[in-house]
Amino acid sequence: DGDGDGDGDGDGDGDGDEHSIITCTTSAGPLKMHFHKSWSPNGYERATSLFERGYYDHSHFFRVVPHFLVQFGIGYTQERELKHFADSSIKDDPKRADLMPFREGYVSFAGSGPNSRTSQLFIAYDRAQ
Repeated sequence: DGDGDGDGDGDGDGDGDEHSIITCTTSAGPLKMHFHKSWSPNGYERATSLFERGYYDHSHFFRVVPHFLVQFGIGYTQERELKHFADSSIKDDPKRADLMPFREGYVSFAGSGPNSRTSQLFIAYDRAQ
């Protein structure tokens, strides 16, 4: 289950970047994810909204690529409006060379092409590059 323990008012480092911390409960213990609006404004708004609305509650990791990523984002909500919101795609954010390639710990939306991000996220780990 994902619970936002950040209020989105900033990360306290003085740079003015809106920042949210989401803590999820897993069978291996808590998982804390940091989302920075300046890194991906559209992605930030979608991810934090889905977490706040409980879309990821009772979700699980469903795809693991060894030494690269773990993916989640299949929701079990019965709310028609929330399902529709989660299934609708969002526009791509501008690419930032300073955030590429993916590094261990990065959280990103999965997609199948331009402007195809919906609700599925992945976390890069181990030797992700």
